[in-house]
Amino acid sequence: MLNLINFFRILFNTSRISDLNLRKFCEDNLQRMIANNPGGIYTILITDTTTAYNGYYGAITDEDARTAIKEGSTIAMNNAMKDFQDNVSQQEGIIRGTYGKTSPIYQEFFPHGLTEYSNANLQGVGVLMDRMVTASTAHQADLGVPFLTLFTNLRDTFFTARTAQLNLIGDVAGKKDVTETTRDDVEIQLMRNVLFIAYNNVGNTSAANTYFDQSFIRPKQQKTYSGDVPANETVNAAERTFEETDDIVLKNTGTTALTFCLAPTAGDACAVGVNVNAGEETTVTASELGDVANHFLNVTNNEGTDGSYSVVVEL
Repeated sequence: MLNLINFFRILFNTSRISDLNLRKFCEDNLQRMIANNPGGIYTILITDTTTAYNGYYGAITDEDARTAIKEGSTIAMNNAMKDFQDNVSQQEGIIRGTYGKTSPIYQEFFPHGLTEYSNANLQGVGVLMDRMVTASTAHQADLGVPFLTLFTNLRDTFFTARTAQLNLIGDVAGKKDVTETTRDDVEIQLMRNVLFIAYNNVGNTSAANTYFDQSFIRPKQQKTYSGDVPANETVNAAERTFEETDDIVLKNTGTTALTFCLAPTAGDACAVGVNVNAGEETTVTASELGDVANHFLNVTNNEGTDGSYSVVVEL
């Protein structure tokens, strides 16, 4: 059985996925989530992925990707605008209760009534946000600091997203400075995307191809090792450096059960590891075979009959 720990790892945190390939994978995932977002269930993922992408990669050159990132930023901007409108509707009662609807102070907030806010468009809502912050500042003594902070944060969030949307995201964001940034945020966000999309598609493995193009991140080359394992002996199938998430295909091509493991030396028998019955095949990650600090992939035959194997590893 697959070790459940693998679902808690950041699978993109590997030197075998280059910055360029991770970038392409992320851009493609964004476009796919935008195109396949039933009921808006992935809107938050789109927004967060846009933020992580823009923070690390900066300017975008591919036109389709630029469109997708802009789309993601537009979603973030629209969400910020709706949050502002919702909060104005909720907090209007506090202003009305504090000053009365016919008071001059109420008119500072709502000179044209509450509907002016609910009917606002993108071009005009910024003025209304500034008005709320200005009036909240003037009457902070009555309404409190949290009230002012709420509308200040809502305004700042909107203008940040609006600026990014107007400038097609990366155009004014600058270039990535590898000495000051890491790609951790992108790796973590992509892992969240994988887990959340998988959560919504348990048992539907075709969804993986709907939302992700793994050709950008999976190795294009593999190597196969094969051989015989005499009765009651251990052989070394391969010696190389493994990463925890490397996929390894184990095939038992003989007629007797075999055990595969990562061992400290070529001669160490597999006391623990992955058992594969005669004629069967399984795909595991390197971590399931043992400590990846061990570089020897060994095969042990504890039976009285000679066996044979085939192992496929990523390069």
